[in-house]
Amino acid sequence: MSEPLLLVENLKVRYRVRRGAWARRAWLQAVAGVHLAVRAREALGVVGESGCGKSTLARAIVDLVPRQSGRVLWGGRDVAALTPAERQRLRRDLQIIFQNPLASLDPRMQVEDIIAEPLSVHRRDLALRARQRAALDLAARLGLAEDLAQRYPHELSGGQCQRVAIARAMILEPKLLVCDEAVSALDVSIQAQIIALLGALKEEHGLALLFISHNLSVVRELCDRVLVLYLGRMMELAPVQLLYARPLHPYTQALLESIPIPDPQIQPGRLARAPPGEPPSALAPPAGCVFHTRCPHVIARCRREVPAWEAAGEGRHVACHRWREI
Repeated sequence: MSEPLLLVENLKVRYRVRRGAWARRAWLQAVAGVHLAVRAREALGVVGESGCGKSTLARAIVDLVPRQSGRVLWGGRDVAALTPAERQRLRRDLQIIFQNPLASLDPRMQVEDIIAEPLSVHRRDLALRARQRAALDLAARLGLAEDLAQRYPHELSGGQCQRVAIARAMILEPKLLVCDEAVSALDVSIQAQIIALLGALKEEHGLALLFISHNLSVVRELCDRVLVLYLGRMMELAPVQLLYARPLHPYTQALLESIPIPDPQIQPGRLARAPPGEPPSALAPPAGCVFHTRCPHVIARCRREVPAWEAAGEGRHVACHRWREI
């Protein structure tokens, strides 16, 4: 098996927040000890409820938020140890598509210039006309009409802005593309087109994907392996077919039960089995297994002991005391 392009070791990220208007500042643990590896031509999906740390994980990997501890290795080298010049070269190989496309686009720039801007930074050998042609060609592949090239972001729909953000990230042909809800704002037909394009780039050019999404059906279609997060902690990691066929962790089982089925005889029962309530606050996570407050299989051990990250065979890992029996 080839060496991973990206290796994340025991990554932890926390934020300083204020609890109430007059309260002291406290630490919110957004990511708590995540390990993962992504290889060329591989798509790793990251799933979990809102607030589980998916976006923070993505931003920490591309060095946009400071890490409390842990390492991010790119090509075997620690990103934190790179020189400024090496970091600049890294940006060409590692790109991110942000969750909110309109907030990530410069409102003073036209679409054509937004898409071509990375080339002006990282490919100064290209003439202006070549950069413009490359931007228009990629925009067309993503379903953007050529007459949109002279428009500004506020003149576009949410889905069009999302495609502009995708084009800007893809135009450098990066080795790793971090997608933070990259297709969530797209129509179903355009969504299928983008997923097909990402899959083709993955196979043809060795593109690696870290794909963060709430849409479990899209993850199943595009990804090779899936990492499940809950309150910033790893619950399960498995090849996509094994995870969807037989999830081991109760939280993974609950997530898959949440996928709607167009059958009025089956869907109500699935909804009734959904975990009750909201996840606990990350400011004060539960002791032991953080999922024990909502788990239908909880026992006394779950409340006092943090489950180990165990290998479960066939490339699977799980953090649950009772995964062998449930």
